[in-house]
Amino acid sequence: MDWNRGGSHCIMNVGVNSMCSNLGYLEDGEYITSDDCEDTLIELLKNLQEENPIQRAYRRQLCFSRIIELDIIPLIKYVRDQPEIFSAAIRLLASLIQPVECLILGIPVDVTLPWVPDVKRMLFTTRKLCNDKDLIQAIVTEIMTVITDHDGQPMPEETCDFINKCLLVFRNLLYIQNIETNPNQEIIVLYLLECGLGELINRVVTLPQREYWCASIIQLVSLMYTRQTLDILKPCLSIDTSDEESLSEYEDREHDFLPTTAMCYNDEDDKTSYTASCSLPGLFGKTLHMDESGVTDLDTGQLESPETQGGQENTEEDMLTEDLSEEDKVEHLRSLLLQFTNDFIINCFGFLVHDLKNVLISDVKDNLDETYFLWAMAFFLKIARKENLPFKVIRLVLKTELFGFLTYQGVVLTEQLLIAQKKKNNLTNNIRRLHLTITALNEILKTLLKYSSDENLEEYDKEYLVGLQKDLANVTELRMVFFLLIRHYQSKDTSLCFLEDLISTNHTYLSLLDSWDRNGWVIDNFNMMEHIKLYANRNIMQYYGTMLENFENNRSVVNLYVFTMMHHIAGDCEKPEVLMQMPIIQALMEIDGSKNCMTKEMIDLKEFLLNRFDNLTKTDPYAAAMELYGIQENKDQIIEESVNDISGVTDSAEVDDMLFALYTELQNTSDMVETMVERFAEIGITITAQQVWSRLYDNGLIDDTEFFANEKLVTVKDEIESKLFDSEDKDVIQWCVNALKEKKQDENLKWIQTLLCETAFVRLGKQCERNLRCEEPVTMFHVVKGSSVPLVIYKEEQEPILHDQHFTVLLHYLGFHTPQDVDMIFPRIPSFWTSEQLIQQAEKLGPISKDILKFDPTSVKFEDEQFTFSTRKNDTTYRNSKDISVQRPMTGGGDNNIFWLKQIQQYNLTKQRTTSNYGE
Repeated sequence: MDWNRGGSHCIMNVGVNSMCSNLGYLEDGEYITSDDCEDTLIELLKNLQEENPIQRAYRRQLCFSRIIELDIIPLIKYVRDQPEIFSAAIRLLASLIQPVECLILGIPVDVTLPWVPDVKRMLFTTRKLCNDKDLIQAIVTEIMTVITDHDGQPMPEETCDFINKCLLVFRNLLYIQNIETNPNQEIIVLYLLECGLGELINRVVTLPQREYWCASIIQLVSLMYTRQTLDILKPCLSIDTSDEESLSEYEDREHDFLPTTAMCYNDEDDKTSYTASCSLPGLFGKTLHMDESGVTDLDTGQLESPETQGGQENTEEDMLTEDLSEEDKVEHLRSLLLQFTNDFIINCFGFLVHDLKNVLISDVKDNLDETYFLWAMAFFLKIARKENLPFKVIRLVLKTELFGFLTYQGVVLTEQLLIAQKKKNNLTNNIRRLHLTITALNEILKTLLKYSSDENLEEYDKEYLVGLQKDLANVTELRMVFFLLIRHYQSKDTSLCFLEDLISTNHTYLSLLDSWDRNGWVIDNFNMMEHIKLYANRNIMQYYGTMLENFENNRSVVNLYVFTMMHHIAGDCEKPEVLMQMPIIQALMEIDGSKNCMTKEMIDLKEFLLNRFDNLTKTDPYAAAMELYGIQENKDQIIEESVNDISGVTDSAEVDDMLFALYTELQNTSDMVETMVERFAEIGITITAQQVWSRLYDNGLIDDTEFFANEKLVTVKDEIESKLFDSEDKDVIQWCVNALKEKKQDENLKWIQTLLCETAFVRLGKQCERNLRCEEPVTMFHVVKGSSVPLVIYKEEQEPILHDQHFTVLLHYLGFHTPQDVDMIFPRIPSFWTSEQLIQQAEKLGPISKDILKFDPTSVKFEDEQFTFSTRKNDTTYRNSKDISVQRPMTGGGDNNIFWLKQIQQYNLTKQRTTSNYGE
């Protein structure tokens, strides 16, 4: 027995030392447990969970007592026949080695935390202690024993929680390995693989309750792919970690550990308290770049069977890692990690991403940050595609539902980015999340493109892919999300790599969309050229020009994507003027075709644009200058007239100074201009609202869209207020509709109707036939989550309508949530509206055309809403063909998943009242 547990802190640790002494002692390689061992472990855990989070005195005392070294590790290693004690020891260890970033969340940043240095020292010490293969083997063996004992039958919640805690111990140990530069940090990965982590994950993913621990698994797996291990894999997978051939920052993912629910989303912009995102800088800088030219000449046949790997059977069981040279250790780890990666993709990946998606859209979303799902999609699809793995391996991933979920993520994260930008918050984490979404979309689209062109697939696989593509061809929101992403590209805050991935992904999608259109799979009134014309916009082409400026350093395929889009804009769309921008012209002049790989079409486009610019400068220099700088005469005239109207009021510079000060103070208020007019009146200056808008625009404080909408709004405000006086809601709605029609805003009225009808279609669920049309994903996933449905502004020309007073009054009287109401960017349909209410509101805007409705309102029972994930035709094809997963429970969001989601929710509520509420 160790009588000096606390060292110099022994006096202050008397109580803790006494309890630790009641656990037992180590003697002759065997840990002798006391009769009170289990009760003592439970009491230690209870005290740890109830401690003061500011002082954490109890945790510090446990650190000084060396309980991990003297008791917990020996208990786990040597106690084999007492599962209750083993389980309690695991729970206590999992709680003790929580990352510091878990423990400080929610605490104001100005509060001093005296315990942090001591806990960090304990974690570093634990890192060394847990580099113990026997310890890891004991945990893996116990989990496998528990799984075998239950023989595939549902486990009680306590057992599920035990398995999850074991996985969390591994996850936390890997995290400790990564928070400080450590040349030997890959050793624990080696031990995990040698002890059978791959087989363990394969087993737990097959269990019915796998959604209990799917978040822990993906966090654990992601931490295995560090820069060190990727460097080891590099010779096999051609993983390029340099920036020269940058494709995407696959490892710009966030490990958001939270204290009570493992890894949940936390607002990184909340500066009043500690957050995971601002506390884990070491993890954010890592990137993974994979060479697009090809993975390697890796023999995938060898990967499919461990027996073919030249003695690997003996390697894993009999080889002593300690006896190997450093070079042999690296080769041994490379072999194991390569096998693990292959097995994970084949046996687990497809099922896991569906489980993760189900968690993210459920009430227990706080158990997981979406970046893990996005990272897994991008990372493992890349490898599967490059390794030419069989189609059946990734078939479960190529689902309309997952394409839709990524589309939904793109819209949601774009809105979050715009909100952060509006509030002048740090955009770094918003951009990283958005970048991961783009890379995930890029990989799933490239995977679809690859396998859909594979003539060697089985006939039923080809039919499945045709059904999938027919569905995707008619998902309007998937078409528009790329335009939305490019339109809101933040050139000042994002890397060129982000823009490269965005342009590449959009090119891949447009290639697919073009083939779908030519095959006649798009059933609505879609015109490919009209869609391309959306990009014939100076702002959009400005971003393509940014990519063109890096022509010498770009990959040749990226330059091809840029020139392809510009070729369509200048030729098919007949909009060469939008390419007449100074950066684009300068970039074209600097490109030396003889030194760069340029096709004839690229050379022709370059010469056409430069000749047009040259001719224009000679014939009409003024017009050339106007085009180069995007100046329009009518704008200047409006501004000049507005400025002249205010002349004589007071000194112009003084007015501008006052406006700037007021704008800084009032920019986030809904009545900014009205308040400014009142403030000026208080000091004797008369200025109209139109003049305020003009001055704000002239000084660059507002953009084109906001100015040209609002300078007209103030002229109709009095008219609207007069009409609203003593009017019934119905009359006001009809009056606004008539006013908007007079202003030729019929398309925007149809826009509202379409969203209302789509939301009703989603809510009615199984009552509506899904053979021809599937749900729009942004609408569907908002309904699934019980959230209000956004009226997403995809196009730039839709922006001004939000500032139109008739339009805003219409939304208000229809019952929409305005952006000001909910502090968001887009207006929203309330989540509590029923499908019947939705159709009634749509009818108030006028007759509903057949191209909007996806169902017959007269043939459904509105009171019987049956929302669930629809069975689309590509899923039907899948069920009628060979089922590749007959030995696995299905995961497509069916009744089984709904049941388990409810079980998880109840489990989390119950867990908060038990002693085992360590963050998952």
